[in-house]
Amino acid sequence: MKFGRVDEVNAIDFSLPLKNEKNARLLYQLGKENTDMKIFVGCPAWGNKEWKDKIYPTKARANQFLEYYAKQFNCVELNSSHYSIQSKETVHKWCAMVGDDFRFCPKFHQAITHDNKLVGCETWLERFYEMATAFGKNLGTCFLQLSPTFAANEVNALINVLKNKPTNIEIAVEFRNGTWFADKLILEETMSMLSEHKAVGLITDTAGRRDVLHMRLSGPKTFVRFVGNNLHPSDFSRIDQWVSRIKYWRDGGLQELYFMIHEPDEYYCPELAQYFINKLNSTLNIDHPSIEIVRKPVQGSLF
Repeated sequence: MKFGRVDEVNAIDFSLPLKNEKNARLLYQLGKENTDMKIFVGCPAWGNKEWKDKIYPTKARANQFLEYYAKQFNCVELNSSHYSIQSKETVHKWCAMVGDDFRFCPKFHQAITHDNKLVGCETWLERFYEMATAFGKNLGTCFLQLSPTFAANEVNALINVLKNKPTNIEIAVEFRNGTWFADKLILEETMSMLSEHKAVGLITDTAGRRDVLHMRLSGPKTFVRFVGNNLHPSDFSRIDQWVSRIKYWRDGGLQELYFMIHEPDEYYCPELAQYFINKLNSTLNIDHPSIEIVRKPVQGSLF
C-alpha cells in the first residue's frame, strides 16, 4: 500500500493515541470481557509468487495459492475487487478452496468510490453487492475506501450508500481526506453516523499519515489496516502497542477484529503476521493458529 509511505521512518512517532473516552463508554455498553472475540488476520492478496518456499510449497501452482493461503490466514482483504468485479462462478470457486471460517473482505470497486465518489453509481453498487452476496458464509466486512478527494462536506453521499445497503452487507469505511480529522467534532459526528448505520470506522496505521490513526470504535467490531516498513524494528514495537490496545478492547467487550498486514514489499507480510499472532496468543491467552514459515537452508551448511 503506497498511501502514507515515506522513505525514512526513524524520526516518526509511532505511539498509538491515548485511550479514548468515547471508546471507554462504548466498551462499557458492550459489557464485560469477551474471551470469544473473533479475530481475523490477513493480507491484501494471496497471489504473491515470492511466497513459494516460504508459506507455499515449492511446486505450488498459481491456481493453488488461495488454498495454501487459507491454511495460513483466515481472511484476505481482496483488493482485486477494486479493479474487477468477479463473477459468481469465480467467487464460488474461491469459496470451495477455503474453510467455513475463512472470510473474504472485498474492496468496493473504484467506479463507486473514486470515479463517481458514491454519487449516481447505483448500477455499480448493485453489481458489487451481487458479487459480495455470492461469498455466502465466507463474506467478511466489505471495505469502502473513500477517494483522497472525498471531503467531510460530502458526507451525505456516504450516508446515502450506508442507509441503502443490503442487510447482509457489513461495511468498514476508510477516510483519507484530511478534512475528516481536522476537527474533532467532525470526527465524532462521523463516528456517531457510522454507529447509527452499523458501519465500522476503519483504522489505518501508516507512517506518513498519522492523522488517519483515529483509534475510534463505532461499534462491537473494528477493522485495522497496519502498514509496516519491511520489518524495520519499529514494525515490531508498533505491533506490541497494538496487541496491548487489542487486549484492552477485548477485555472491554469488543466482539470482532479484522487486522490486515501490509508491507511495501509484500514478501515480508508473513513474518510480521506471525509475530502479531504469536504476540496476541501470549498476551490474550488464546490459541489463534500461527503462520508456518519455511526457513530455507543456508547454502553450504548442514544445518
